[in-house]
Amino acid sequence: MPSLTRKQIEEMIEAGAGVSFNGQDLQGLDLSRLNLSGFDFSYARLNRADLSGANLSAAILWSVEARGANLSQADLSNSNLGTADLRGSSLREAVLRGASLLGATLSAADLSGADLRGADLRNAIVRGVIYNPATQWPAGYTP
Repeated sequence: MPSLTRKQIEEMIEAGAGVSFNGQDLQGLDLSRLNLSGFDFSYARLNRADLSGANLSAAILWSVEARGANLSQADLSNSNLGTADLRGSSLREAVLRGASLLGATLSAADLSGADLRGADLRNAIVRGVIYNPATQWPAGYTP
């Protein structure tokens, strides 16, 4: 069961306080279309969470557990997803420009139409990742 509700998170955003979700259990929560830019989600559990269309630019998602999460059309530009577990997640048409995915696990993730230009995919596990001709990879990267 999530440790916070969407309403509580919306109130925290509105209050403008320095928000940190470090280590929080947010599994299955609907966080779609929220402005979560720059927030700290390190070590949070986001399995099956809906973050579609959310602004997560410059967010810290270090070592998050986000298996099966919906990040379709999310803005993850310049975010830190180092060692994140994104197995089976949907990143369809997500913007990951300049994001760090250093050591992230993307097995069976859907990257169809995603923009990964300038992203750091060193040591990322991309086995079985789903992509299409619209997927934009970092320069010199071949999946």
